[in-house]
Amino acid sequence: MAKLRTFSLIYCLMLFSAASAFGFQTPDREYVIYNTFAYVIETRTIQFIAGDQSYTVADLPVQIQRESIFIDKLSSGIEILQQQFDANVFNFNKLLNDHRGRPIQVTLTDGEVIYSAFYGISGSDFLLRTGDSFTAINKSRIQSYTIDGVTDIPPFRPALNIFASSPQTGQGTMQIHYLVNNIGWTGEYVGMYNPDADNLHVKSWARIKNNSGSDIDTDKIILIAGEPHKAAGGAPVYPQPRLALRAAEVEQAAVFQVEEAHIYHKYTLDQPLKLDNNSEQQVRLFPENDVIVEQKFIFDVSRFGDKIMNTLEFTNDRTAGVGQPIPKGTIRLYQVDDRGSVFLGEDNIKNTPLDGLITLQIGAAFDITGKRTQKQYRRIGDRSREETYEIELSNASYEAKEVIVDEHFYGEWRILASSIDYTVPDSRTAEFKVTIPPEDKVVFSYTVRYN
Repeated sequence: MAKLRTFSLIYCLMLFSAASAFGFQTPDREYVIYNTFAYVIETRTIQFIAGDQSYTVADLPVQIQRESIFIDKLSSGIEILQQQFDANVFNFNKLLNDHRGRPIQVTLTDGEVIYSAFYGISGSDFLLRTGDSFTAINKSRIQSYTIDGVTDIPPFRPALNIFASSPQTGQGTMQIHYLVNNIGWTGEYVGMYNPDADNLHVKSWARIKNNSGSDIDTDKIILIAGEPHKAAGGAPVYPQPRLALRAAEVEQAAVFQVEEAHIYHKYTLDQPLKLDNNSEQQVRLFPENDVIVEQKFIFDVSRFGDKIMNTLEFTNDRTAGVGQPIPKGTIRLYQVDDRGSVFLGEDNIKNTPLDGLITLQIGAAFDITGKRTQKQYRRIGDRSREETYEIELSNASYEAKEVIVDEHFYGEWRILASSIDYTVPDSRTAEFKVTIPPEDKVVFSYTVRYN
């Protein structure tokens, strides 16, 4: 394995030198980052040679989606005749033959050590030269070998081999477009809840992760919130390396500029992003906001079982909400007051447009409990039946609590009788609002008929 690393470094240096000979400079890359991948536009400056010539574009990300590569905005008169993606630029025999004349130490299977100069490979034979003499040694007789002069190796990267036609010799440019896996971002939110004021102080970040196999160095951060459709059977998503991620939190005065991008939303920040491979970074997404929330206790057996869920709800408008389209992500909720800090719970936020409703589940209430019991079932004919349910709600706290009870139905239904008032927010739900006195309980029942 050590010998393989030795040879690999030489080959990479040879490849980069060849690219430099054709005038390739370090690419200028723009990253448009989605939740699980990125769209990269890189500009390359090339020293073209008149006529039809081959060029190698090296230093592409390991996780590139090869099927997505296309070349655009070539300098005037230049045409790409062919392009071929090379996922593994390492060619063992070519590597060795490119280093003819270097000193080599060969250890044979019988223990003999030969010091000579490497001349090349022909079929299954190693060709060695000592003075005017040549020696051919079959690979089956060789235990190991070392070519002198190499001490380290950079990682191999995919390459794009292009065959281009240029009307003249001179410097030109081209843009290479492609998608790359394992770059992504998500929203991260922290909410500090003040129950006395029905206020939620929200901090927001964009957490950007890079496991693409290449470092990111760009002058502008462009993030897309949305879910582009990906064709089935397309480019594979390679597994992420099992390496620990380094997190760095970046605070800055500037915030992202938000605009529509067809059916998605685009978040742009004119700030450089340098993100090493296998690392992540947090960048502030919006200014801190005070959001007006409504606390609710919900008893919904179909969603939460026998638990009564505590939720916070707010409308994302410019008055009471964040006032910007909110990208999906995780929000962690805390309560901080004079008695100390408490972690309340966490929930996922969906992509939410301006004026959209956000409901956050905090956790199951401790002092408020509920029980739902079927008291009667009666079939009426072949297609109709009646069911009666009893709901018991208990409040062990020292304050009155309002609980919203949601009951869900299917098909054609109607409530024949109920011991308390209710509303019908949609075609499948009846909603009962119940105020429970402190240290007390409330019991009610209803009967529904299905036709």
